[in-house]
Amino acid sequence: LNLLAETGQFEELLNQADRFIAEEDTFAPFYLFKGNALRALGQAEAAIEAYHQAIAKDPNDALARTALGGILFERGDYINALTACDSAILIDNSFPDPYVYSGNVLVALGYPDQAVYAYHRAYTLDPGSADLGEMVATLYAQEGELEKAVDVFFSLIQTNPSDAALHVKMGVALMYLLQNGASHKQISQYATAWRQMVPKDEYVNQVASALIDNRVDFDPLTPKAVDALFTAYAGLYDSSMETGEAGMLQEMRDMAGKICDTQKADICDLGCGTGLT
Repeated sequence: LNLLAETGQFEELLNQADRFIAEEDTFAPFYLFKGNALRALGQAEAAIEAYHQAIAKDPNDALARTALGGILFERGDYINALTACDSAILIDNSFPDPYVYSGNVLVALGYPDQAVYAYHRAYTLDPGSADLGEMVATLYAQEGELEKAVDVFFSLIQTNPSDAALHVKMGVALMYLLQNGASHKQISQYATAWRQMVPKDEYVNQVASALIDNRVDFDPLTPKAVDALFTAYAGLYDSSMETGEAGMLQEMRDMAGKICDTQKADICDLGCGTGLT
């Protein structure tokens, strides 16, 4: 069943799950596999019923509760989705998926300040997920918790030092902290450590030097830096629009506006390529 799921053979997965259920109808994972097959085949109502059957067979099946939370979130049933994810976490708090779904629900309900803690917990359980780490850091930054954002950016840069967009976000976060009363000594320590990670990076050297020299009027959002952010974000544009995660779009809009306020610039086309907006 695992092999069929991993190779995308969902019709066969459904057939085999039903065959196993006919032979042994008390084993919860068979119903979980059936629900996953139905979900992949677009049969949401039947998938939800299969997940409920899995939970009925084993009330401590955290995977089934997580899967139920995920499909309920997709259908806009946010309260029941959150309940399913919370129950999964109470049973087993060692895997990231229910925290991610909880974060998605909280963002959809308009509580990004609470969602960030769910995402951060997921990231601590899966520190190899760069996408999850960036989401956590960006949300912290949007909520004004810049020191927490910087800590996450540091951990991400340590594992991916060549990511230009990460360096731009780090520079913006550190400069914002400096401009809003953070200790210059502390910011200098951050900037020095950051520069030591990538000593040959021109952008990092430029911004880190400004931070160390306490140049609070320095603007880390050069056109080249913003271009790096747009490039990094382009691949996520469609999925973000479809799920309503507009925070990064607002961030990009603000950056573009800031550049246009300070120099002559013509924008021919921004964010219209896919026709989603």
